[in-house]
Amino acid sequence: MVIAGIGAYALRSFELTGLNRLAARFEPGADAARLFLALTGGDTIENVTVTTGSRIVALTYARVTDFRQTGALVTVEFTGASMEII
Repeated sequence: MVIAGIGAYALRSFELTGLNRLAARFEPGADAARLFLALTGGDTIENVTVTTGSRIVALTYARVTDFRQTGALVTVEFTGASMEII
């Protein structure tokens, strides 16, 4: 998983949660605070890309719309202006 301007992470799981929305679970390391600040600051992320063995999901102009942390893992929901599934 790649979050433009923030970093690349090993994805634990993800789900499509609505139109142009996805929730991803991963270990962000030191970037947890940056992701939380993206939520509270309303920052726009140019693109968020999730790659699995069988598909690629790409959100453009995404915002962090939910952030939950459990231990070292976070679940972050992103809502984008558009979504492409390849």
